Amino acid sequence: MPATQRPKRRYHENADGDRFHKKGADWVDAYPTRKGISAWWRAPLLVSATIDKRFKVLPEIAAPNHLLPNDLLQTARSVIVFFLPFKRALVAEKSHGKFPVRNWSLAYNDTNILKGYTPRTC
Repeated sequence: MPATQRPKRRYHENADGDRFHKKGADWVDAYPTRKGISAWWRAPLLVSATIDKRFKVLPEIAAPNHLLPNDLLQTARSVIVFFLPFKRALVAEKSHGKFPVRNWSLAYNDTNILKGYTPRTC
């Protein structure tokens, strides 16, 4: 595939959330172009969940000071969780040596910036 041609993003289909998943995948896909950075990621994994008693175990299984959804927003009724997998080539690049890889550091930094950026379109 030529360097200028990017693969079409795939997203997990969900009867209630097709638009939500597509919007998330499209946003991550367009982010590198908007920011002038490399495209480090594959399609995001997105899921939403109703806030219920299942969340109460987070401090026990994750960390004692783990916040619950309603600690962040008292009126919240659901949460959105996402995972941004790196491209396989980037992961393979990192796994071949004992020393840090420049692209891994750049991808790590760009991912943290992306996570702090809230799209106005969602």
